[in-house]
Amino acid sequence: MIIHKVRQPFLCREGQFTPGQRDLCIGLDYQAIKNTSLFWCYLGKNTKTHYEIDCADALKMGQPWKNKKGKTVVIVPLSIAKIVKIGEEVK
Repeated sequence: MIIHKVRQPFLCREGQFTPGQRDLCIGLDYQAIKNTSLFWCYLGKNTKTHYEIDCADALKMGQPWKNKKGKTVVIVPLSIAKIVKIGEEVK
């Protein structure tokens, strides 16, 4: 499991993941996804809620992209993540 703090999630292009919609997305390092099975992502300074992303789903649903530094990043929509709020009872 890797814990990742995202400073700024972004909206993808319209129809990139869901037809006719713009999804909230994050970019995850490709090598980190390959080496673990679960990602926890915190958005901004909110540490009360995190998103659990299964890495197999991220590789299947996400789209690879090369950034300016030459690293491969996988663009993942947060719609595939499981939302976990701290303090709520798990059922």
